[in-house]
Amino acid sequence: LHSRYRTVWHDAAQVFPFSPWIEQWCQDRFGTRRGPTSLLPCIVASERILPPSQNADTVCTAFNLDFWQNKNLQTLAAAIAIARRELPALKFKLAGSGSAAATAKVRRLIEQAGIAEITTLSGRIPPEQIQDWMNDAAVFALPSRRETFGMVFIEALLAGTPIVYPAGTAVDGYFAGAEFAQGVDAGSPRDLAAAIVAMVR
Repeated sequence: LHSRYRTVWHDAAQVFPFSPWIEQWCQDRFGTRRGPTSLLPCIVASERILPPSQNADTVCTAFNLDFWQNKNLQTLAAAIAIARRELPALKFKLAGSGSAAATAKVRRLIEQAGIAEITTLSGRIPPEQIQDWMNDAAVFALPSRRETFGMVFIEALLAGTPIVYPAGTAVDGYFAGAEFAQGVDAGSPRDLAAAIVAMVR
């Protein structure tokens, strides 16, 4: 369908990319668009803007546990273990629910990474409480393998919590040079750990 997608890309009266990375992705494959484009990020339900908390030792993440593979929990857990060598007081909390099998797998991955004693599985957090839950953390990290936009990153920012996101996807392109948002190689526990340490510090 490449030729059909290229036709749509060039002939549409207006294109609304949800994130800068997908606009670049399309241009790389279909050529520079002749018509106008306007970035249109996804809208999140969270409306409050919270000041950052004074919590300086907790990393948080949130996702449906059934999708632990795509959300790359194995790499995140390994990164937490690495970061803990430099930040001995580091803690980790994870919000989300899922099937019994997925929950058991998540617990095993956390135990295998050697971070069970510093990890809190918070379960499902109601939408009206998720910002407060995120606010009580130093950084939100989610190194997804595939992420179209990731509204959870915007929820974290609105909650006053800096983010570490997968470079080349998700919200990549919106926060270039910002100290409160850092893109990393989602396949590298060491790169992710370095970003977490930098954010916490």
